[in-house]
Amino acid sequence: MGKLGKQKRKNIYFRQTPKEFKSQRQTEVYYHINRNLPYTLFQFSKEKFRKHLQKVSNFVTFQKSKFTRRLRQK
Repeated sequence: MGKLGKQKRKNIYFRQTPKEFKSQRQTEVYYHINRNLPYTLFQFSKEKFRKHLQKVSNFVTFQKSKFTRRLRQK
């Protein structure tokens, strides 16, 4: 079945160069990463954005490990 939400239709009737394909793929990846982050992050530089993303992922892994430690104690 199709994915949820409106998506832009892709034109399949033209030859896509490798460069165009790569840039389209990067845009899709960044879209999925960015859509759940606060708007102010987009105003940061790329370096600050990556640092913040790393902090968020570290926090998530910390919470997961904290949760599993609690389960082991019970």
